[in-house]
Amino acid sequence: MEQNKDLACITKHLDWLMSTVNPLKAELVTEQKRNKDMSANVDKCTEQVKVEKQTSAIMRKQYEGKLKVKIILFIIIIIIIVIY
Repeated sequence: MEQNKDLACITKHLDWLMSTVNPLKAELVTEQKRNKDMSANVDKCTEQVKVEKQTSAIMRKQYEGKLKVKIILFIIIIIIIVIY
C-alpha cells in the first residue's frame, strides 16, 4: 500500500515535470528554427552588402576615370587658349 502511494506521488511529480518540460521543448524547437531563419537572413544580407560594395567600387573607379578625362581635356583647352 505504501509503495502505491509512493508511485502515485512520483507519477504526480513526473506529470508535473513533463508538463513543465514539454512546453519548453516546443519553445526550444521554435526558437532554433527562428535562429536558423535569422542566420539565413544575416547570410543573405551579408552577401548583398558584399555585392553593393563591389558595385560601388566599380562605379567609383568609372567616375574617377571620367573625372581624369575631364581634367585632362580641361588642361588641354587651357593650354590651347594660352597658346593662341
